Amino acid sequence: MRKNISSGTPWEPIVGYSRAVHIDIHTWVAGTTASDAAGNVIAKGNAAEQTRYILKKLKPHCARRVHRSATWCARACT
Repeated sequence: MRKNISSGTPWEPIVGYSRAVHIDIHTWVAGTTASDAAGNVIAKGNAAEQTRYILKKLKPHCARRVHRSATWCARACT
């Protein structure tokens, strides 16, 4: 069964965007950037730190999953 995972922005349902899509044991993530709720860029010019920030952003969503991606995300975010 398909489940869209929203980041809560008001424009997502208008344009048909989802932070992630979860189907069966797979989760696909798209459009995640290193920006905070105010739109400020986090760790500008530092790809490694931006990646860590993005993984931490995804962790709450991954934690709700019972399959392998939750294990991967928990390891990647620590």
